[in-house]
Amino acid sequence: MSLRKLRRFIRIKVIRTTLWLSIFFIFLIGTFVSFGTIRRAPLRPTPPSIVVKVNGWKIMRNDFDERLRNELAGGSHDVRTWVSMKYSVLDRVIDEILLRQAARKHRIRVSRSDIHKRIDEIIEERIAAQRREFRTLKEFMDWVRDNFGSLGAYKAKLRSELLDHRPVIELQILHDKLREFAERKVKVTNEDVRDEYCRVRLRHIQVSYDRFMKEKTVPSPEEREKAMKLAEERAAQLLERLRKGEKFEELAKRESDDTATANKGGELGWLDLRQVGAMYGEEVAKAAKGTSIGKPTTPIKGVTGYHILKVEERKFEFPPEYYKARYRCLSCRHQWEVKDVRKGKASDCPKCHGKKIKVVWEGRKEVFNDVRRKMAERAWLDFQNRLRFEAKIEMIDPELAAYRAEMYGDEGEALKLYKRALRYAETREEPLVFPAAILFRVGSIYERQNKKDLALQAYRRALSHEEDPALRIRIARLLKERGKKKEALRELDKASELISDPWDRLELAKLYEELGNKSEAAKQRKLYEIELKERFGSNSERF
Repeated sequence: MSLRKLRRFIRIKVIRTTLWLSIFFIFLIGTFVSFGTIRRAPLRPTPPSIVVKVNGWKIMRNDFDERLRNELAGGSHDVRTWVSMKYSVLDRVIDEILLRQAARKHRIRVSRSDIHKRIDEIIEERIAAQRREFRTLKEFMDWVRDNFGSLGAYKAKLRSELLDHRPVIELQILHDKLREFAERKVKVTNEDVRDEYCRVRLRHIQVSYDRFMKEKTVPSPEEREKAMKLAEERAAQLLERLRKGEKFEELAKRESDDTATANKGGELGWLDLRQVGAMYGEEVAKAAKGTSIGKPTTPIKGVTGYHILKVEERKFEFPPEYYKARYRCLSCRHQWEVKDVRKGKASDCPKCHGKKIKVVWEGRKEVFNDVRRKMAERAWLDFQNRLRFEAKIEMIDPELAAYRAEMYGDEGEALKLYKRALRYAETREEPLVFPAAILFRVGSIYERQNKKDLALQAYRRALSHEEDPALRIRIARLLKERGKKKEALRELDKASELISDPWDRLELAKLYEELGNKSEAAKQRKLYEIELKERFGSNSERF
């Protein structure tokens, strides 16, 4: 048909209408197919491509999985520990990111010369360590020539190997530079030395925040703020009663929320200021240092509540070397030591009785330097803790977010997140996400909540994904508690065939014994000894 005839044909109304209707129906069918595909997508959910955000910095799943393979033997796993090990690796990754962000903030950089200098140091350390393996320098050099041709070639090989680990070396240098930056600000005074060795005998009355947050495992910020305010008001009321004449010891027995000390009249015994700070908070430690002996303090905000303190005694316990000094006579060069300068400093030489003497060493300065080292270490720890505290960490991966919630005691949130992770773990082949490991955590939570039926369901569901002796043992224990002895023994028999870890044999033996099968218990203990000997040889006796 010619083009002219085709145009005339299309101008016919019926033909034109039919053509447009056909185009419309094709578009409509395509739309339904597209929407149908979108609607089916949720049936096979996918894990988030981002695992976590650290101050906006994204950790991508592919990068995190690669790190897991490198650190966790390529991804081999144990259902009991897999999720916690993943979280530990993530924790290290977060620390590294925070380190890099802090370095950028404080304009701390690692230059190429820094890296090559560190590599040179590592090379020298390795050569020195290798040299110690030989009795003489000649033997060492013969070994170098036989294996590498020359010492220069040996160093070149070590350098090549170390350059493959350049990012790790760079991170180590950043770590050292940041630590130096944090410790540089430490200034030590004689007062700091006294504080380090100050000890106080204390009593306290505690008004706990928990008193006003009953049955709140994870309270909201508003609830916690309200509880803190009520605790402060209650502590103020108790202080007023002390001022009106009530005895501190009697009031502590009746009103203190610290059950461990209340029956002793709030007696805490002798503590150093660091212990007070670690137990109750730095504000409480400052009050213990500065308040008058025998006088109750105003309410002090602590970590778990408000405290009213009473300092019974205060003393300073310096180490023995603090009072020591060493002298040298400038006339006869004789040196001697004075064990306690408080009893009298040296005025002349005990040998020639010369008056020209010099102090060559003071224990006080040694103690001073030791305190500085301790304070520098604390400054670095405080710096790291502050990085964590101030960081905005958004956990996106539901499996790892669930584990964090579980560790913080929010088991309800943990269960919700674990179940979300199971939606993609059970419906698709996802590397390094194991449904059995997630279900093991779920079962453990249900056991702690005394929901034994749900725990049993979770462990059995985990077995449908992965055969594991730890799951069989958990199931056997729950069946034993229900009185289902035969079923429990069957589970233990299956577990016995799967066990690869000798220590699991001991748990198996204990359960067999509790179920009355003493011969099988003895067999499992014997297998434990054999397998332990195969694994550790003669050293197994220490276990």
